[in-house]
Amino acid sequence: MRIVQTLLAADDQMSMGAILAIVAILVVLFLMLVLVGIFLSYFRWWVQSFLTGAGVTLWDLIGMTFRKVKPGVIVPSKIMAVQAGLDEPEMTTKA
Repeated sequence: MRIVQTLLAADDQMSMGAILAIVAILVVLFLMLVLVGIFLSYFRWWVQSFLTGAGVTLWDLIGMTFRKVKPGVIVPSKIMAVQAGLDEPEMTTKA
């Protein structure tokens, strides 16, 4: 609390609203950084799936993480199955 009082005393033009706005902007930037990090961690697998027509979506990849399934095993297997002509309707990523 003393730091805030010191900052306010040092610069009378800095209002509490301005400080809250700066904090809000920093929080939003941090959340955006986290979302970009999540997207980049799955981007490689999603691009491979998209370009080969395997049909593994970004949401499927995120779901694999929550189910403790490694995308590095599932995505290449699904790509090999599609390339081998085994892309039947009942062969889904979740199956």
